[in-house]
Amino acid sequence: MVYQYDLKLKKDVKQSRMNTMRYWLLIVILLSPLGSATSYATIKIGTPAFNPPFEISDTEGFDMDLMRIICRRINEDCKFYPMEKPMLYNALNQRQVDVAIGGFTISETRSIKYIFSLPYIVSNGTFIVLKNQLFTSIKDLAGKKIGVVEGSDYEQFLTEQFGSQYQVVSYQGPIHLMDALEKGEISAVFLDSFARDYWVSYSSGEFTSLGDTVPVGSGMAIMALPEQALLLNRINEQIKLMESDGTYINLYNNYFSN
Repeated sequence: MVYQYDLKLKKDVKQSRMNTMRYWLLIVILLSPLGSATSYATIKIGTPAFNPPFEISDTEGFDMDLMRIICRRINEDCKFYPMEKPMLYNALNQRQVDVAIGGFTISETRSIKYIFSLPYIVSNGTFIVLKNQLFTSIKDLAGKKIGVVEGSDYEQFLTEQFGSQYQVVSYQGPIHLMDALEKGEISAVFLDSFARDYWVSYSSGEFTSLGDTVPVGSGMAIMALPEQALLLNRINEQIKLMESDGTYINLYNNYFSN
């Protein structure tokens, strides 16, 4: 009996020690980065090389400033990786960047493969023409060559919705697009309304908008693969906080108040 009691006592002591070790191991895990939200050495952000006013240079633009504020608030470092817009999809797929920002609208087609943050700005498309062409309405563009940025949502929208009405011509980036319009190679361009305001204001009266804006997608958002859901949740929290504390409207007015 004594032997059996002693054996049971040793077993209880061993079990108690194991429970204690498990307890402290759990505490260590909960207090470590592994027990909290995923920590990044640096959040890699893919952006178009030039997409004004959202990406004006490698370091300047509405999107850059928005992401800097978000990264600072979630205590993460950010590094921007500018490239041609069509390359951003491959950069995401190859895990070369964690997220992409730069005129990506929320769409059903894109949502099959990617996830999106909350929309941070509206997405409307519009036409720009040369002022001296004297077009009076969008109807005047029927059968004309309309330029779009290759790989943009506005290329997809115009091709799918109005491809039979226009000759849609794609250009690699907005500089080539606007240069083609200036040279008269195309009759108009179709792009987002914020880009329209930028180009019209910097054209010294050469460009003008034509017709009303039309919704394209469900707003612009930050895009990522589904595996980055936790990161996008953290970003969403900051977007909501920025809207409620006035940070977002201050940033918006800095770029779009005029």
